[in-house]
Amino acid sequence: MYQKVKEILSGDPLTYNTYGGTLALGTANHLGYIRYEGELEGELVDESGEALIASILPVSDVIEIESGLSQSPIRLIKEELPIEFDRHRHLTERGKKDFIVNLHSGPVPVMAKKYVQLSNGDKIMWME
Repeated sequence: MYQKVKEILSGDPLTYNTYGGTLALGTANHLGYIRYEGELEGELVDESGEALIASILPVSDVIEIESGLSQSPIRLIKEELPIEFDRHRHLTERGKKDFIVNLHSGPVPVMAKKYVQLSNGDKIMWME
């Protein structure tokens, strides 16, 4: 399945397809532009620390948002999102979880419980 998703995202960006999108983004390709950039290695930093996070922020892993340290404008919203379904597309016991989303594209400075340091220098948090 991973190989098929990689082929879809590596294809012609002007071609509309209905293959569903990515494993993590669901049908996001129907809402915006997605381009395959390659594969990155990542290492879990499993200790509290300051980080510029370039992804969605699980509320449970954020100690503090340090908006005064932002290098670009940020506009944050908190949203409850589904995180796990069973094979019949019903929410499991884990159900939904609260996340913070930056409506602008820049990273958000936070004090995080844990994050992932990517090989390109970006820091992200998992939707787990």
